[in-house]
Amino acid sequence: EGTKKRKVEVAAHGKEPRPSGGGGLSVEEGERALSEEEAALYDRQIRLWGLDAQKRMRNARVLLFSLRGILTEVCKNLVLAGVGSVTIMDSAHVSMTDLSAQFFLHETEVGSKRAEAAVPRIKALNPKVEVVCEVVDIESKHEQELQTFDVICVSGCNLKTLTRLDSICRKHGIAFYSTDSYGLYAYVYADLNGHNYALEESKDDQEKKKQAEEAAQPTLKKARTDFVATVEPVNPVLSVTSSSLEDLVTRINWAHPTMRRVSKQFFALQVLWRWHEEHGIYDAQTNSAQLLDLKNRVCEQHGVQPTFIPNELMTTMAQ
Repeated sequence: EGTKKRKVEVAAHGKEPRPSGGGGLSVEEGERALSEEEAALYDRQIRLWGLDAQKRMRNARVLLFSLRGILTEVCKNLVLAGVGSVTIMDSAHVSMTDLSAQFFLHETEVGSKRAEAAVPRIKALNPKVEVVCEVVDIESKHEQELQTFDVICVSGCNLKTLTRLDSICRKHGIAFYSTDSYGLYAYVYADLNGHNYALEESKDDQEKKKQAEEAAQPTLKKARTDFVATVEPVNPVLSVTSSSLEDLVTRINWAHPTMRRVSKQFFALQVLWRWHEEHGIYDAQTNSAQLLDLKNRVCEQHGVQPTFIPNELMTTMAQ
């Protein structure tokens, strides 16, 4: 009895676990079980995160849009880990710059469709994973087509597209990730829509945790009191941890004292989104002054000084 396991279901934001069939990664009846061959292939990672997690991955449907540097690495890891299916959606052509960050491409493929060129090598990583290629732009996809996925990861999208995708994913309970890199800088936005997971604990583990909590109780109480006293919500009706991307961009008060602890890259990124929306591609040789002027105007609109976003950071991220 001392080692008897109990399973605890944990749901963020008070949401119930999402049923299978409409997105989400739950283990339900009717899902495909792991074969003996798959169990042997994924043995080491099953020992790490458990059989149920591997089953959820085996039945997950993932969409990756724009197979550039970051999502190339993500794609490789997902396929090797054994997800059910990966859809590569990309309408761009292979360029010379892709070769410096895309290990699925060869120099002889410059000018060809990026997705079509990469898919054969992606399939070779793990033949047990279904890899689908779609040479289209994600903006052309309707909500009904996108809601069939469990996870959507995108890169290189403008803010209008990102907010639309995030809204669709929140509506249908799909995990949504957006990422991009800007030289030495990068960002990732994750909206998991109430992540659910199961935690297994033995009675011995529970007792040790209880003893540790009791021993640290005075310290924990003081820390919590300090946190509540010094950190105020940016907006009474806005929770940063559960808000949509649109809310984070449009409703955050830049002038609030708590924003001093937020990375300046968060604000510079919003200026870049605004630039791409109004002007398109940025040229460092001809557009530097215009970009800084836009940055100053955006800062003014949000009630902060132009120095709130350093000029050097702004131009470095834009290159």
